[in-house]
Amino acid sequence: MSPTPNTPHSCCSSSSSCSSSSSSVVIVVLVVVVVVFVVAVVVVVVVVVVAAAAAAVAAMLVVFVFFVIVAC
Repeated sequence: MSPTPNTPHSCCSSSSSCSSSSSSVVIVVLVVVVVVFVVAVVVVVVVVVVAAAAAAVAAMLVVFVFFVIVAC
């Protein structure tokens, strides 16, 4: 009735899957690189959108102040 020690490692029952541990490390590294790249792209897009919104608000404020000065 004792559990076999290979039960939690059933995925490594074949030698080919055990030898692919290095490729799994490469896959994990690639996933991390892709996630970091996606996060960097999202941050850049957010910064560009915020900068564009700030520029639009500043332009509207300048136009508003200009019209107020012209009206006065």
